Amino acid sequence: MNRYFKLISLIFFCSMFLLTGCQATTGSLLGATAPDDTLIDLSTKTGENQRWQDFYIIVDYTLNRQADKLSIDGKFIFSDYVKGNLKKVGDVKLWLFLLDDEKRVVEYKQVARTVSSNVDDSVNINAELSLSVEVTAIAFGYRGALVSDGRQREFIWKLPHKNK
Repeated sequence: MNRYFKLISLIFFCSMFLLTGCQATTGSLLGATAPDDTLIDLSTKTGENQRWQDFYIIVDYTLNRQADKLSIDGKFIFSDYVKGNLKKVGDVKLWLFLLDDEKRVVEYKQVARTVSSNVDDSVNINAELSLSVEVTAIAFGYRGALVSDGRQREFIWKLPHKNK
């Protein structure tokens, strides 16, 4: 009986761990606030080449808006810092966040993910999102890992922050 109880407890613990551990961490970002340095006002011109960049990532893109649809085409590359100091890409995902007038996330979509471990490769972006009337801005965000010469992982992220 004691063995049976331990087995059931172990199965329960593992099941709970898998259920909570395998949830997408971005699932909790609805309602989160985007940092000011990631904001892109939707009143900016569409159809023109634009650039967003930070310390790790550069995104070259074109937005096209038609009524309640927003499409984005472009690519993302890694910054000179990454290319000069880190050797491999572990796994990096890029999201596009739709924001209301208070910079809160109302919807989001993964628009790109690295498929190569080479820091010099570019990653294509091609996505379409539906816009609700409350969407006034967008923001880029990312999360992933990069690897140095010594096989040390450098975890990188820039995501909206949950207000507490």
